[in-house]
Amino acid sequence: MKGKGSGNLGTHALTIDVEDWYHPELVRDHVDLTKVEGRIPESVPIILGLLKKHGVKATFFVLGEVAQRFPEIVRQIDREGHELGCHGMSHRTLGDLGEEGFRKELQDFRILMKELLGAVMIKGFRAPTFSLNHDTKWALPLLREFGYRYDSSVFPTKIFLNRLYGIKNAPRFPYRIPEKKIRTAHSGSFRPPSSRSVDIDFPSVEESTSEPFLLSFSRRP
Repeated sequence: MKGKGSGNLGTHALTIDVEDWYHPELVRDHVDLTKVEGRIPESVPIILGLLKKHGVKATFFVLGEVAQRFPEIVRQIDREGHELGCHGMSHRTLGDLGEEGFRKELQDFRILMKELLGAVMIKGFRAPTFSLNHDTKWALPLLREFGYRYDSSVFPTKIFLNRLYGIKNAPRFPYRIPEKKIRTAHSGSFRPPSSRSVDIDFPSVEESTSEPFLLSFSRRP
């Protein structure tokens, strides 16, 4: 991310999850989903306007349910030159989905994006509720199988206010996953890179020509 007047702040990665207020696990079970009103059509254009004003590009991890309901929002994000990533279809965690359920969501998302955007390549994935962890490492080979080049699902710390996600003491350095470890989904293979800026940790991004790598975004405790 490089904006106008950024000076010597360097390059950072700005990522945005495109989901509605009622999708997160801490909220979903406490609302009547048949009566909720979404805010995506109002909120996303405001964000896009701010990014355009300051000359900033971002990665938008889009939830499939949102893309189905508001396809023009997805097309607008793409038209304005931002990267699109996958945030799953239903916002169910990887643990809830299981391996076959996750495979189906990846397939459904691929079909949906092809319908909406044609040949646009989706390279990045972020699991709902940062649910890629030691118990769901089976997701790594599936991401590789579906052509994803990087993952942004590891929250590199534990916080007492929300125990649904986080891997305590996860490294804060760039990390490439060797092909062999992706195939075996070794429990120690997925570790997030990040670099510090002010009081927020942002990912350090670099692209591999043959191997995906992992990113994380977290607020420093």
